[in-house]
Amino acid sequence: MKILYIAPLNSVHAQRWITYFAEKGYDVQVIDSSNDVQTRTLPAQVKIHRVDRTTKLSRVLARTFPYLFERYFRWAIKRIIRFAQPHIVHVHYLACDAAFAIDDEHESVVLTAWGSDVLVESKSKNIEKKIRKLINAAVVVTHDAEHLRTRLVELGAKPNQLRRIGYGVDTSAFSPGKDVPSLHKFLGLTSPNVVIISTRALKKIYDVETLLFALSILQSRGVRFRAIIVGEGDQRTRLESLAKRLKLSPDTIFLGSVSDEELISLLRLSDIYVSTSLSDGGIAQSTAEAMSVGLPVVITNFGENSEWIENGAAGRVFDARAHLQLADHLDELISAPILRRKLGIHAREIIIQRNDRNEQMKIVEELYAEIIRDCIFDPHLVRS
Repeated sequence: MKILYIAPLNSVHAQRWITYFAEKGYDVQVIDSSNDVQTRTLPAQVKIHRVDRTTKLSRVLARTFPYLFERYFRWAIKRIIRFAQPHIVHVHYLACDAAFAIDDEHESVVLTAWGSDVLVESKSKNIEKKIRKLINAAVVVTHDAEHLRTRLVELGAKPNQLRRIGYGVDTSAFSPGKDVPSLHKFLGLTSPNVVIISTRALKKIYDVETLLFALSILQSRGVRFRAIIVGEGDQRTRLESLAKRLKLSPDTIFLGSVSDEELISLLRLSDIYVSTSLSDGGIAQSTAEAMSVGLPVVITNFGENSEWIENGAAGRVFDARAHLQLADHLDELISAPILRRKLGIHAREIIIQRNDRNEQMKIVEELYAEIIRDCIFDPHLVRS
């Protein structure tokens, strides 16, 4: 089976999905829909295509001849698809320019909505129009939450197009384990301090400043903690400056991007996970990974988050931007190690039962086979 993904390779979640199918022996190619020229950790056999829109020449042409440049860009994407001759074209993240090149001539298009693409970016009339056209060209649209399904229907998806499939977590890798003493020393961690970790990207939508304000409140109460903030993004400099103004150093550490192995080690030495995101699709991958390691989670009360932690059995929820409410939840868990352990054990059970990667990817694999089988007999069968 030949699979061509259109996906942002600056996302570790896209990398993991693609890696899974490449390592299963499928012929996998990728059109990188991001503009981030960074090292991509994909298997060597995966062929990566890139139509760079960030070069100086591209930017000049886009400004001077926008209509012609867009036509050229779409032509370049279609040319890649035509020469790749994939059985499946699978788009991750619907609000990307590369995906908008797809039309009805491709009979086996699968779309996966991530969350902010359909919940936030589709509020733009121009983006909404393009997403509607993309959905119309798709055989199947996958999502991982009911509020995403509702929005996709509003954007024109038909019930028989929609499938609920999660990203899944590698629960064998993201599992409880022993701390690495040298990492404790490197981070300056001491045993009385509870470790709070955030692993969302440092972008506005993830609102990490709310965590910083909550930490400042804890500090003013005399609560002892260490906070580890993992991730990169355009807000990093501003957030680091805010942490300095709030006098959170040295109790708060910004680590930037880390490898999967480093992330697992950091989660294992942590005691509480926090997500301050203003928008989530289903359960955020970062949150699910922390739960899989056995951490209690404190997350915004958005979408299905409360359902995923089973109304407090695996953590706590707080209203978006409510830093005082977040501080109170953290204060509660910091002072209750037995409760933290109980919540963390249940959190891992939830992920194993409902969001194991191998189980979710098997569903995707079966979906691919079903689409190919249906298209052989009638290319438009699934759309009818």
